[in-house]
Amino acid sequence: RLYAKGRRLSRPTVHCYVIENRAHAARFSVVCGRKVSPKAVTRNRLKRVARATIATLQSDHAPTHDFLVVLRPAAAGNEPQLRQDLAALLPAKRPA
Repeated sequence: RLYAKGRRLSRPTVHCYVIENRAHAARFSVVCGRKVSPKAVTRNRLKRVARATIATLQSDHAPTHDFLVVLRPAAAGNEPQLRQDLAALLPAKRPA
């Protein structure tokens, strides 16, 4: 359903699929396939970087949406660009 009906946003290092959900909270999932890197250590590191970036950017703008973040091969070895692309795709927190 997410791939078929979700909205797709793309940057050089990441694809992001967004769809409304019935939960009362935003949900994020990060996927990193073997095409990105054959080494599990590298893939897990990229997922940790992505999750940490999402946690700092987690928005209250869309609390009823699901986000699927799919890392692309350009993300391998390019963590600063990955952070920039995630920041561009996900809205920042509103100031308190």
